[in-house]
Amino acid sequence: DVPLKEPIVPTIKNVRVREDHPLWQFFSEKKFIRTDEDVQSTLGRPWTVPELRRKSFDDLHSLWYICLRERNVLAREIQIGRADGHSYNHLISQSDKIRESMWKIRHVLSERHHAFEAGKEGFAAEQDVYLAEFSAEYVQSASQNLEAETKLARLQTALFGIKTDLDEVDIDRDLSDGFVAGIKYVGGLKAAKYA
Repeated sequence: DVPLKEPIVPTIKNVRVREDHPLWQFFSEKKFIRTDEDVQSTLGRPWTVPELRRKSFDDLHSLWYICLRERNVLAREIQIGRADGHSYNHLISQSDKIRESMWKIRHVLSERHHAFEAGKEGFAAEQDVYLAEFSAEYVQSASQNLEAETKLARLQTALFGIKTDLDEVDIDRDLSDGFVAGIKYVGGLKAAKYA
């Protein structure tokens, strides 16, 4: 018979956590809960719509995730406070400010999307006329005209989303009705010019 030993009671000292563990993102500077002074130092105002309009898409995308991360940290700290019976109204008001900034980011992105769609609709009416004029100009240009080929490359990228280097094209991702229409248009132009 082997004598049984007493079980080891789990304690925080027995737990080892990697420094790059993803759950550290829910803690501010790896502190269990921030002091009031730490929270006060991060207090600010919500972003305004005019400020956000000047930001690029990548900046807005990054800012959205920074706000989301901070709201998660605050939500965890608020939940701990509620469990302990404390009131963390200053954390709730900070979370509301961050939520307001996130709403404004979505507002700016929806403005850009609506402007893009309106521009696409406006250009769709003029696109056929523009393509007919471009076709006539391209077909009549000299056979080795570098400027005409450069314009065609820019046109196929801008209007149809066709990259100039076809090795970079991912058929599963890039293939669309516009892509196919672009291939037909560019192929027809080249056939008319060089046939």
